[in-house]
Amino acid sequence: MAGVKRSFLMLVVAIILGLTGLAAAFIYTFAAPTVLRIAVGPVGSDDTKAVVTILQTFAREKHPIRLRLVPTDGPTGSAELLRQGRVDAAVVRSDGNVPPNAATVAILHRDAFLVMAPRDKGITALEHLAGRKVGIARGFNLNSKFLDLLLERNGIDPAKVTRVPVAPPNIRHSIQDGSLDAILVVGPPAGGLLGRVFNDLFDAEGRPPVLIPASPAEAIAQRNPAFDTLTVLRGIFGGTPPLPSSDIMTLSVTHRLVVDRSLSESTVGDLAKSLFDVRQTVAAEVPGFARIEAPNTEVLGPLVVHAGAAAYFDGERKSFIEEYGEWIYISVMVVGLLGSLIAALFSRHMAQARPAGKTEIDKMLMLLRRARSAKTTEELDRVQHDADDAFSRTLERAAGSDIDEAVLSAFTIALSEVRTAVDERRTQLSHELGGMAG
Repeated sequence: MAGVKRSFLMLVVAIILGLTGLAAAFIYTFAAPTVLRIAVGPVGSDDTKAVVTILQTFAREKHPIRLRLVPTDGPTGSAELLRQGRVDAAVVRSDGNVPPNAATVAILHRDAFLVMAPRDKGITALEHLAGRKVGIARGFNLNSKFLDLLLERNGIDPAKVTRVPVAPPNIRHSIQDGSLDAILVVGPPAGGLLGRVFNDLFDAEGRPPVLIPASPAEAIAQRNPAFDTLTVLRGIFGGTPPLPSSDIMTLSVTHRLVVDRSLSESTVGDLAKSLFDVRQTVAAEVPGFARIEAPNTEVLGPLVVHAGAAAYFDGERKSFIEEYGEWIYISVMVVGLLGSLIAALFSRHMAQARPAGKTEIDKMLMLLRRARSAKTTEELDRVQHDADDAFSRTLERAAGSDIDEAVLSAFTIALSEVRTAVDERRTQLSHELGGMAG
């Protein structure tokens, strides 16, 4: 009997531990942060600095999303890693071969296309670049293709324009020594790069450089969704009078945070929410991050917005209960049924497997309470009689080896307590009756 009881108890413990493990797994799955691999480059760029700050902020503030940095040589390399499925997210440029499995989460910044040239070079339009040497500051491959597109749209043979990569610190010297005639810059209008290049191209007479926009901007943007129009505002480079002296419409490209379309809506919704929650904190260290913006959720085509991000931006994101309510309800039902079944089986087993003599011990405890609360000696006599009967039954069962030694020992102690309680209560009643008689 003891072996059967022990086996049943072990089964119950195993079931309880199993249910506890399932509950712990459920809590871990939904409470543990999701780690996403994000490709960004090149090392040292503003985009890489922003991502490093974002991932540090996510970890420090315990956001539900964690980022693991995968460095690349630039937006094109990042896009390729996402295409291959080697990362979950990437920072790409809208004209940088965005893979078909990419979906936008946020627009990190918009970069304007401008060709700048000193006034003494006589370059005032794109067609004047034929036979000239154009320096490209950063992003040589993508920006060179961008220039090809614009030259072709303006009837200029791209082969007639020499492209030279140039580091921003070397721009002033390269212009002054005649190595370059103009500089192609693609960057945020309010960013540091455009402003630095603009200042480097003032001629010897102190005249500001000529700004040549991408033209025809609106026509190109309508034909190619990778591009958009952007207005470089009058006075954005400061100066008195303001520089530039008028607004300039040009083409722009966007640097986007994209994710694999296969990521769940809840994960991407968490990512979008966390990005905009930390905007102020990240912008304090990387000022350019203040330009982050929500994408147009109605845009179709290669730059589609992920459904999880769209739900967040449109205020249609499901709550935890709405998304997992059905599973939670089913889980609660299953656990409740299992718990009821286990309780019923345990109660039934304990009733059937009740150790021999345990009932008599329970009776002794009941007699002990009766003895202590008896009001008359007749009640004490009945308690004594019932205790003697229980003692007789227990002895008979002990003689037949039906009672464990431990149970018999407990019964003996209980019987002794009952008899002591009867004697003490009898003495108390005798004193109480004697006092009343006196």
